[in-house]
Amino acid sequence: MTDDEIKRLRRLCEVATPGPWAQDTGTLCNKVADAYGRLLLRVHEDHERYPHDAAFIAAAREALPKLLDEVEAWKTRCGEFEAAADRASQRADGWQQEAMELHEEVERLKGLVNK
Repeated sequence: MTDDEIKRLRRLCEVATPGPWAQDTGTLCNKVADAYGRLLLRVHEDHERYPHDAAFIAAAREALPKLLDEVEAWKTRCGEFEAAADRASQRADGWQQEAMELHEEVERLKGLVNK
């Protein structure tokens, strides 16, 4: 998920009616209402999936901000791991260079001893 997608979804959450929302199943339709019982959405029951859609919409109001928080936390954590991996790689490169220099010095000293 890109940063722009996260920002767009956060903005949708910010301007939407505050939660929690709830599904209210009625005889003629399923409704999604806010915490004060105000009707936000009516989903008519002329299809077997509509009650499930209403439940999903109501649940998404509370779940989406939490999921965005999780995505951002994981993105931050991944960035920290990438930075740590870069630092470790740089240290390893330094150690490799040092090992090569030590090997060359050992070979030079062997040459002096064998003269």
